[in-house]
Amino acid sequence: MNPLLLGGIIALAVAATGQYFFGKRKNKALAGTISVECERVLAPKDKDYVNIGGAIGYNFTYKLSDPWTEAKGAMTFAPRMSLMYLPFSYILGMRDRFFLNIFTKRKLAGEAHLLNASYYRKHGGTIEGRDKLTQENYDLNGKSFVLLYDDPALAEPLRAMLRDLPEPGRLRHFCCYGANKTFFLFIEPKPGLVAASLEALKPRLGDFLR
Repeated sequence: MNPLLLGGIIALAVAATGQYFFGKRKNKALAGTISVECERVLAPKDKDYVNIGGAIGYNFTYKLSDPWTEAKGAMTFAPRMSLMYLPFSYILGMRDRFFLNIFTKRKLAGEAHLLNASYYRKHGGTIEGRDKLTQENYDLNGKSFVLLYDDPALAEPLRAMLRDLPEPGRLRHFCCYGANKTFFLFIEPKPGLVAASLEALKPRLGDFLR
């Protein structure tokens, strides 16, 4: 075999192995940081984590104190373990993601959504009953967002929540659903941001309760 070709194959194998261990360690470190941040802000009475595909992510469930009953969420990460696939995953828009549902026994004031405008253009069609909601465009710090609500009184709480976020550009979707008494949050996380975002949002959730 050509020595240059053999050397290239060996170098690629070494790089791929190094990327696997580095990526796996990075994703596990992110998972640990995010879980600590969530627990610090939400203070669960009980908790459960379920691994998703090794270093891909985790599902979690928290038991919460009144007025909340439970939180269910997921954290999923870019495939940093794969040297070959990682660049393509970024091209395809795959990023680290954090999802959270918070449930309550209290009645909510209605249905309201706050979305990053680019995310809304791609995924807004999945919102059931969107044509029955009032739509409002809102700009903050050079970023564009879309507000949807079934009651005009919910518009200002959405704007105030957005203004309180430490990095609103990383928000993808926040909503409250009166029908099933739940709040939903989807952001692109990074160390420190999950705790800061939850600390900003948690006091504002009361604005959506009746």
